[in-house]
Amino acid sequence: MDYFEELRSLVQELGLRVTSLHAPQLSAVQTFSSKARHEIMTRFLEIASLFQGDLLVVHPYHIFRSYEVACSFLSDDSPGTGNFMVPEFPSVLANAKENGLRIAIENIAHWHDHPLLNEPRNMLKLVSSLDSETVGVDLDIFHSELGGTTFEFLDKLRDHILSLHLCDFGDSRNRTLPGKGRVNWEKLAGLIGNLEKLDYIVMEVAGQFEDEELGCSAGYLRGVFGLEP
Repeated sequence: MDYFEELRSLVQELGLRVTSLHAPQLSAVQTFSSKARHEIMTRFLEIASLFQGDLLVVHPYHIFRSYEVACSFLSDDSPGTGNFMVPEFPSVLANAKENGLRIAIENIAHWHDHPLLNEPRNMLKLVSSLDSETVGVDLDIFHSELGGTTFEFLDKLRDHILSLHLCDFGDSRNRTLPGKGRVNWEKLAGLIGNLEKLDYIVMEVAGQFEDEELGCSAGYLRGVFGLEP
């Protein structure tokens, strides 16, 4: 953790409070190594704890043994049980529980010929199979808009959603600032009261924007969601 002190100093200097972290993308080599995935999740649980956060967001490939295993597990004729996780994932769950942390699995399709966890029934199947209060869902609105499943997620996964990643869906199927795309934010805001386990709403920014643009978008979201500045 050679960069932790530098990060902590920057957080303190800016007067920020860290509540959740996102586990990083894996390299092609790391996706073939369950040990590497275990080390990454363990390390970022530790960093979250050091920052006094309590949530780590992960992607599907941090959990599933392989693409083929994921497809088999998520198939209609699968009972949703079996040896689908990387061997070390149960110890990651135990580590999180012991330290008062939770893990939120993001709805995303890493292999573009299969919806994976960007399909509500697949996500529900996974979190139900894990059957752990330590595990929940991070709903990324850009991803769910890509699949046309935003409001189905909010309905079927309402008892499991721990955090929301907010990013709008642009005309060119690109990420853009909330309020500048096609997402029906008013309808979405009207439903978040049903999400009893929702703790964090995060504006996820991709690309370079002026401070004024970011401020306007953040203000728009605060108004729609009825949040304090």
